[in-house]
Amino acid sequence: MGGKESREIHHYHEDKESKELARQTQEQMKALRGQMEQQQRMSEENHRKHQEALLKLEEEKAAELRRFEQEQAQNQQRHQEALRRVEELRADEKAAALQRLQQEQENRKRDEERARAESEKQAREAEEHLAQELQRERDNAHKAKLEKWQRLKRDYPIPDFLKNYVNEVSENSAADADRELHVNVALLGDSGTGKSSLIKAILKHFGVDLPADQMPRISMEGDGTLEPSRFPLAILGQVSLWDLPGQGTAKIPSMTYLCNMGLKYFDAICIVTDGRWSEGDDNLLVAIHYAGIRCFVVRSKVDIAVDAGVEDKGWSQTETLSHVHQQLQTQTRLKSHRIHLVTCRERFWKDFGSVDDFCKHLKQEVQASLRDEPVEQHFDLEPQEDVNMDEFDDWVMAPPGPVGVEHPRLDAGNSCLKPVVKRPREAGA
Repeated sequence: MGGKESREIHHYHEDKESKELARQTQEQMKALRGQMEQQQRMSEENHRKHQEALLKLEEEKAAELRRFEQEQAQNQQRHQEALRRVEELRADEKAAALQRLQQEQENRKRDEERARAESEKQAREAEEHLAQELQRERDNAHKAKLEKWQRLKRDYPIPDFLKNYVNEVSENSAADADRELHVNVALLGDSGTGKSSLIKAILKHFGVDLPADQMPRISMEGDGTLEPSRFPLAILGQVSLWDLPGQGTAKIPSMTYLCNMGLKYFDAICIVTDGRWSEGDDNLLVAIHYAGIRCFVVRSKVDIAVDAGVEDKGWSQTETLSHVHQQLQTQTRLKSHRIHLVTCRERFWKDFGSVDDFCKHLKQEVQASLRDEPVEQHFDLEPQEDVNMDEFDDWVMAPPGPVGVEHPRLDAGNSCLKPVVKRPREAGA
């Protein structure tokens, strides 16, 4: 039994100890739980505080961010406002500059318009003044031309045969300008020089076909042409070829030839010679020159000269033609192109003497006359005169004769004949 009680006592004590241990353990567990709860609470408190701190920090950060964003927005707004003001300022400056530019352009345009109007006004005034001056010059020129024409008609009456073919100068210059001009070309030469044959060749060259009774009559008699004969050359305009009688005959004396034939009313004169160049021809050529009339010389019957050169001199055709041309140029002192060597025998034309070059020259002179071109210098050397030609309005002829003797002379006085004393030239004159 003692063993059983001991065991019970021992179990009792163990149980008591166990209970105490359990109690202690419970208390420890409780204390531990309390500590853990305390720690949990502390941890939760710390966590809460930490969360609150984090939340506060986040709030502060958010507030700072809001302040920053607000400042950024304000700065952006201020920047935009500044940009807007700058843009407005620029726009205002641009508008002001544009307005100034427009104003300047308008002012410049007005100035230019005023200047242009003033320039146009000055130009009109200048044109009117120039037109008036030109009109005065034309009027004065026409007045001088009319006075010269009236004086010419008074001193050298128009021959009856020419009256319907001269270019009258009236007081109405406009009517004169609108009128179709006549051109008169005279062919002069002594009897037998071949003027009529030359005129027939000219008419044929220009295709003028006249009835047989109106063609030039080739005379086989000594007197030749006795009255002026007109041959129209209408293909060139109102152009007339005139076959004029030669000078130096009883019916047509040299002293009154210039006056009687009305040579000063001709536009061009062709002197026809067959090689017998006389002093009368020379005087006539000089008179034509000083009358300001276009002139040229035709050496006719050049085929006879070529035959004579070959037979008598043994010259070639070229040498003979050159000699004839040079001799006539020496006698007339005319420029080379104003001398033509022709023959009216067409069989020679393939070699020499064709009238084609002369007709071409004739046409040029007619056209120059129609254009009222000035007469060119005809001579290589000026003709020598016994008087100062500047003293006379018109040149006239004097027959050959001794000096110091009174000779009849064609002059610009009130008649065709006027005594003039032919005087010797002074030394060096």
